[in-house]
Amino acid sequence: MAAIMPAVSQAAVKEISITSSQHLSTFYNTRNGNTNTLDRGEVGAIFGEGYSRLYEKFILPAYDPSVTLTSGLLWTPITARSMEVYLTDGNWVSFNYYTAPNPIGGLVAKTATNISQKKPIDLTEYLNKAYKNGTPVGFMMKSSIEGQNWTDFTGFPSGAQTLSLTFTSAVPEPETYAMLLTGLGLMGFIVRRKRKS
Repeated sequence: MAAIMPAVSQAAVKEISITSSQHLSTFYNTRNGNTNTLDRGEVGAIFGEGYSRLYEKFILPAYDPSVTLTSGLLWTPITARSMEVYLTDGNWVSFNYYTAPNPIGGLVAKTATNISQKKPIDLTEYLNKAYKNGTPVGFMMKSSIEGQNWTDFTGFPSGAQTLSLTFTSAVPEPETYAMLLTGLGLMGFIVRRKRKS
């Protein structure tokens, strides 16, 4: 006789929002060729001065095999001019301009310049792998006009970007447990009858 297994018909959903655990900016001075790493959030070009790149690091929740990350969205800020966002290695504590983490792959998004354009970037597949591997994730934001005669500099008092994560875990209904116990009791009754005969 086949065992009666619990059927999953409900799901527990948990949504969380994560801000960066750390952010650093690098600034390249085009007038003297000097470079600096700054413990603040700024990005963009300054006409006649140079340009900054912003790096942010996010620590994901500890992996739980009973929970699935079903949605991972990156929210970028509204900026005066559109900035470019790239994935980077998140395994850093600090760095200088020359050892800043390189982009992983190509451009993943551009920041919105007004509220009507603001929408999240779906990075569920990438974030799922990082969640399962227990690795932090990183993003680099830069101006698309670096080295040109324009200004699009933006400063942020704290982390510029936010991750919105949705986790889903299977939850059997109470009726399922009742069916399981009934099935186990029936199997025990059949076994006892066979032993008696």
